[in-house]
Amino acid sequence: MADLRRVAAAVLTAALLAACTSDAGSGLPSVSTEPADPLETSNEAMPDNPDQAVLDELLARGARFDEPRVIEHFLYFVDEPSAKAAEAAAIDLGCETNVAAPTPDIAEWGLLCLWPVEIFGAEVIAVHRRAMEQVASEHDGEYDGWGTAIG
Repeated sequence: MADLRRVAAAVLTAALLAACTSDAGSGLPSVSTEPADPLETSNEAMPDNPDQAVLDELLARGARFDEPRVIEHFLYFVDEPSAKAAEAAAIDLGCETNVAAPTPDIAEWGLLCLWPVEIFGAEVIAVHRRAMEQVASEHDGEYDGWGTAIG
C-alpha cells in the first residue's frame, strides 16, 4: 500500500508541475520547464520565494532533497464544516489529513495535510504552497505554512 501511495504521489506531483508549466491558466504558479538541480536553492534563483530561508536551513542541517519525504501543511478554519470541506479537497490532492477541533490555546479548527513527494525543492514547495493557499481560500480558511523532517 505504501508503494502505491508513493507512485500516486509522484504522479500527482508530476501532474501539478506540468500544470504549472502550461498556459492553461490553472492559477498555479509558473515553473520553468528547464531541468533543474533538485538541490538548487540559492537566493539568486528565487529572490521572492518566501520559503527560501526554510529550504536553506534544511540544507544547512543536512537534509537531502533527492529523497522521498512528507511535507506537512498547516491550515486553519473558523468552523468544522469549512475544515471538513477543505480536508476533502486536500485528500483529492493526495494528502493524508487530520482535522483538529479548537483548543484553549487555538481558537480555530486545524487541518494538517501530509503530502508525500519523491523529490523536494523550491519548485515543489511553490506548487504545494499555491495549492494549499487555494484550498484555504476556497473554504474561508488560512494557510499557515509547511514543514518537513530534516532526515
